[in-house]
Amino acid sequence: MSIDGFHLRDTDAPAGYDPAVATRVFDFVEHARKRMGVPVDGICNVPEGRAIIAGNHTFGFDVTVPMAAIWAATGRHVWALGEHAWWVFPWLRRLATKCGTVDGTQENTARLLEADELVLVLPGGLREAVKPTELRYRLLWGNRCGFVRAALRARAPIVPLACLGADDVFHLVG
Repeated sequence: MSIDGFHLRDTDAPAGYDPAVATRVFDFVEHARKRMGVPVDGICNVPEGRAIIAGNHTFGFDVTVPMAAIWAATGRHVWALGEHAWWVFPWLRRLATKCGTVDGTQENTARLLEADELVLVLPGGLREAVKPTELRYRLLWGNRCGFVRAALRARAPIVPLACLGADDVFHLVG
C-alpha cells in the first residue's frame, strides 16, 4: 500500500469511485462555477445512453466543470479518462479516482461504454494542457484517435466539448 492508501487497481473503472466524495466535489465545483459566472451550454445535447465526450484540454479544471454540470443537470455521472502520469501524485490521485477519473485505457473505455456510461476524453492530454501561450486555442491531438475507434466499436456517439476562454487563464512560457 502507498502512503495515501492508493492502489493501482483503483484506476480501473469503477474500482476507485466513491459516490459520496464525488457528490461533495461536484456540488462544490458547480457552486463555484455558478458563483464565477462560468456558463455551460448544450447539456441537452448529451445523449441518454453511452457516449464519448471529446474536448480540448486546457489545465485540469476543464475536466471537473463539465462533469459537475452534467451531473447537476441530469444526475448522470461522467467518467474521465486520465493521463497515465496522473497516478504518481499522492492524494490527488485518490481524489481523482473517487470522483470518477480512470486510467485512459481502451479496456476502461470499453467497459464504461458497454455499461452505457458517459466517458470524457481530452485527447491532447498533458501536452495540450500545458502548451505555451503561443499555441493557445490549438488542438494538439496528433494521432491520438483511439477514442474514435472505441466509439465505433461500442456504437457510441461522440459529443464535442469546447472549453472556451480557458486558454487565457494560464499563460505558460516556453
